[in-house]
Amino acid sequence: MVDFNVAVMTPAGNVRTPKSRLGFTKTLFEPRARAEGKDPEYGCSIVIPPTADISLLKKVAQDVAIAEFGKEQLEKLLKQGKFRWPFMKGEQCEGANGKHFPDECDDWTVIRANSKQRPGIVDARGLTVDEESLAYSGRWGVASLRAFAYGKGAKHGNYGVSFGLQNVQILDDAEPWGGTRVRAEDEFAPVETGGGSADGAFDLIGG
Repeated sequence: MVDFNVAVMTPAGNVRTPKSRLGFTKTLFEPRARAEGKDPEYGCSIVIPPTADISLLKKVAQDVAIAEFGKEQLEKLLKQGKFRWPFMKGEQCEGANGKHFPDECDDWTVIRANSKQRPGIVDARGLTVDEESLAYSGRWGVASLRAFAYGKGAKHGNYGVSFGLQNVQILDDAEPWGGTRVRAEDEFAPVETGGGSADGAFDLIGG
């Protein structure tokens, strides 16, 4: 039985997240530049419930930071407020149109993971998913991530740890998060239609 409430190491050496809600999933299929002048990247947000165990994700992030900067420099950067960990709270994630995630996710942990290569996406049976509407924002799933540090040697700029997105597995359906178009198959029931002309079937408003 797979324990989806705990982050675990995969045989490939990546970290598989606990079962989470997936956000901004459109970029799983279409890469997008996060800022002007940046290369387009694939990615998604992993929104992790507060009941999940993410201790392995935190340990891996810390280990990578120490390996890259050393304990002394890392402590210095942290004291100076120049170091960024890859973990945020849902309530901190806001844009021009307001909060990115529902109020119920305010105290959930959010990780934004990206990749220059398109991640593999499979369903609960392990079958490849190519249909964007199946991996919609808000759906439950897990992702495999690899931590990396950035900023070493830079005189100015940001220092920190991020997670590179490797693969995604979609799991249970859930209420879609805003802007998701449902499939026509899920919205309309099959019906039988009669023959003949449609003439006279509708009246003009006010006619």
